[in-house]
Amino acid sequence: MQGKHGAIVILNPQTGEVLALYSEPSYSFKDAQRSEIWQALDNDKKDKPLLDRSLNEYYVPGSTFKTLMMITAFRNGMQDIRLNTTGGFSPDGCNKTITDDNGSCEACGDTGIDVAYQKSSNIYFSLLAAEHLENPLNLILASKKLGFGEKSGIELPGEISGLRRRPYHAGSGATPCANRLNRSTHQ
Repeated sequence: MQGKHGAIVILNPQTGEVLALYSEPSYSFKDAQRSEIWQALDNDKKDKPLLDRSLNEYYVPGSTFKTLMMITAFRNGMQDIRLNTTGGFSPDGCNKTITDDNGSCEACGDTGIDVAYQKSSNIYFSLLAAEHLENPLNLILASKKLGFGEKSGIELPGEISGLRRRPYHAGSGATPCANRLNRSTHQ
């Protein structure tokens, strides 16, 4: 991650135990003991090396949000929906075509939720949310059940609650377009 900004969190998938946390940019604890180094780190408002990004920064969940969309589909009887993902998905009124990684189509053709999830298909989950999720609040309810936006319940120094925004409607055509694009993949 050298030269980048971000975080890595490694969990035990069976227990949820936090095995490792890493934040970049980072710094040497040894070097930070010197007053002038600490001052330089503290004054670096652009890179913010003292910010522990693994606990105190907000990130768009990206493909991990597809798990929430899949759970919402199962909770709402949409698990058997098959969709044609060939050519991507262009929501009405939007100038953007949703594709899979690097503009491709990872799960092309008549696709079910199992293959779409296995291939992490942006197209499938966008289509599912935009054309079949009748009430966006169902997505919010599923996120609450999974603890999205809440603290983890384990003692992590500096941990903060995340955001769980409610869907909204506005008169601008851009807002519904953005909601359709973001609702299922949250990208």
